[in-house]
Amino acid sequence: MLYSADRPRFKPNENRQYERVRSRLVEELDDDPVGYHIIVDHIIGAHQYDLILLKNDAAVSIDLKGYGGKIVGKENGPWSVSTADGRNVTMEQDKNPFIQARAQRYNLMNYLNSHLQRLSKR
Repeated sequence: MLYSADRPRFKPNENRQYERVRSRLVEELDDDPVGYHIIVDHIIGAHQYDLILLKNDAAVSIDLKGYGGKIVGKENGPWSVSTADGRNVTMEQDKNPFIQARAQRYNLMNYLNSHLQRLSKR
């Protein structure tokens, strides 16, 4: 099932990624007997999530980026994009994607643990 409170507000590159990821998830998971849910463009606390995939045994946050090209970076430090025309562009973000993903993961885990205690002890 796909849930969205409103029409997602993605940049053009992010929207193309969203369509590819959504199509692939539906293709891969439609036969899953347990089922799944995809939550689109949702805010939990101070974090905005592009996609959240919820399955019986997993919760996955997927962040889409509006960049085209090869993304290069390290856990700590700046990230850059090597574009098709050979330019190297530093990504304009407050946090690098690794740190952003880690913060979103812990925020989502804490949210689910605090709101779903009655449903599961996991």
